[in-house]
Amino acid sequence: MALLMTDDENEAVQLAAEMDELNRERQQLVAQIAEEAADMVRRQFPPEEHRVLVVAGEGWNAGVVGIVASKLVEQFYRPAVVLSIDREKGIAKGSARSIHGFDLFASLSQCRDLLPHFGGHPMAAGMTLSLDDVEELRQRLNDIAAETLSEDDFTPPTFIDASCSIAELTLDAARGLERFAPFGVGNPRPLVLIEGASVETMRRVGANGAI
Repeated sequence: MALLMTDDENEAVQLAAEMDELNRERQQLVAQIAEEAADMVRRQFPPEEHRVLVVAGEGWNAGVVGIVASKLVEQFYRPAVVLSIDREKGIAKGSARSIHGFDLFASLSQCRDLLPHFGGHPMAAGMTLSLDDVEELRQRLNDIAAETLSEDDFTPPTFIDASCSIAELTLDAARGLERFAPFGVGNPRPLVLIEGASVETMRRVGANGAI
């Protein structure tokens, strides 16, 4: 708020730099916890055997576990619950993110005897529970998923914004799409289906190995 209200340019530059540094630190924290959580999934709760991923770690920042849960969903395409352990209090507090077809709130409502505090909606939720009940929650959610999700539900859906022919792929059309920028969370880049086309070859490029 101070950044938005200040009339001093030097103060604004300083505040912006501080915010940028805090954001970088937060990103590093998320990346570290996400790596630990993903490694835990691969070693202890492989997706082939778990329809819902429930992971818990001591020292994980409770303020970022929702972002970590989203990253697990992106990586493994399973509903994910990420919990921060507070061993001194004997509780686990965290967040969950879901996939299409699995109603998180309805599923957690079936486990309310384990959850003194929880809330959310079909695609996201937050909760607090006893450390002693984490394994029971994992088992119950997986049992619910076994009854409600089919193998097809674990294939990420692709949502097409528009379709066009190869002849319609012009620079003018591309420039027109750029008018919807900036793209990012809440406004992803348009996904266009090219009718009558097929992929003949592909290769990975760049540091991230994009196709």
